[in-house]
Amino acid sequence: MEEDLKPQFGKVPETLGAVAFSGPATVVNRVVVTEADGIVRISTMESDTNENVHFRGAVVMSLGLAEQLSEMLQHITASARSRMAQNG
Repeated sequence: MEEDLKPQFGKVPETLGAVAFSGPATVVNRVVVTEADGIVRISTMESDTNENVHFRGAVVMSLGLAEQLSEMLQHITASARSRMAQNG
């Protein structure tokens, strides 16, 4: 199944768009990434200036999916920076 989850760039398919861009989301200000036994864990937190944690969440994934996520993040951040530079 992991082989079917190749990075996709460009327009989000309609079947995924509603799921990807709906529902609750939290702005996080801390991200911790760890790995053990080939499993990558991405932990996120939202905390205030007094270090009080208001939200905490995490996902785990295989090394293969983590590599695909890395590719997607590189592509998205490069595209966003280019677009922002063009817009001033």
